[in-house]
Amino acid sequence: MSGIRQDSYEAALEAVSPYILRTLERAPSGGRFTTHQFIRAFRQDPEAEAAYQQALQILADNPGWAHAATKVLHGQVIPQLLRACPNVRFAGFAYDAPPAEDDGTAVPSYWRKG
Repeated sequence: MSGIRQDSYEAALEAVSPYILRTLERAPSGGRFTTHQFIRAFRQDPEAEAAYQQALQILADNPGWAHAATKVLHGQVIPQLLRACPNVRFAGFAYDAPPAEDDGTAVPSYWRKG
C-alpha cells in the first residue's frame, strides 16, 4: 500500500487554505490555542466546514487511506498551513492539555498568534 498521493495532499491543502487566515482573524493576538481548538473554531464557519469535508473526501479517496484522512488533515495539512502563516508560531506540544483536547488524530500542539 502506498501513501496519500501528492496531488491529493495538495488538493486538500488548497481546499482548506483560504479559511485558515479567516479563522485566525477571530483569535486574539498573543493568544495561545491548540490545534484541536483551532479546528473547532475553523469548523464553525459553514464555508470552512464545507472545505473541511471536501478535504476529508479528497484524502479518503486514496486507496487504503480512508481510515487515516482525519489524521492527515488534523496532523499534517492544517499544521502545515498554520506554520506557513507569518503571524502564527508553533508553541510546543500540549502534553498538559485536558483529555478533551486529544481527538485521537495527532499529538496536541500549542500555537501562538503574534
